[in-house]
Amino acid sequence: MHNQDTDFQTRLNFAQIDQTTVRSLKTLWPIIQPALDDVLAGFYAHLKTQPKMAAMVGDQQARLVSAQKSHWEKLFLGGFDQSYRDSINRIGHVHYQQDRTRPLPDRS
Repeated sequence: MHNQDTDFQTRLNFAQIDQTTVRSLKTLWPIIQPALDDVLAGFYAHLKTQPKMAAMVGDQQARLVSAQKSHWEKLFLGGFDQSYRDSINRIGHVHYQQDRTRPLPDRS
C-alpha cells in the first residue's frame, strides 16, 4: 500500500467508515436519490442569497448540480474506491484553484 493509500485508509478508520458503513450507504441511496434534485435546488437557492456565491455560480448551476449528483452517487455507491478518491481530489483541486477553500492535501 502506498502512503496515500495508507493515509486515506487512516482517515476512513478515524471516521469509523467500514464495510458495514459502505453497505448502509448503498442501502440508503434509493431513498436519497429521488430527493436529490429538490435538496440541490434548495442548496443553490440558499447559496445564491449571498452575492459572492451567486456570482461564483453564475450561469453554471445546471453543470454544478450535475457534478453534485455524480459526487453524491459515487459517495453512496462507490464504496470509497479509487474512482471516488480521484473524484474528491479533482473537486478539491478545482475548489482551491477557484479560491473557494483553503489548500487541501492530496487525499488519494
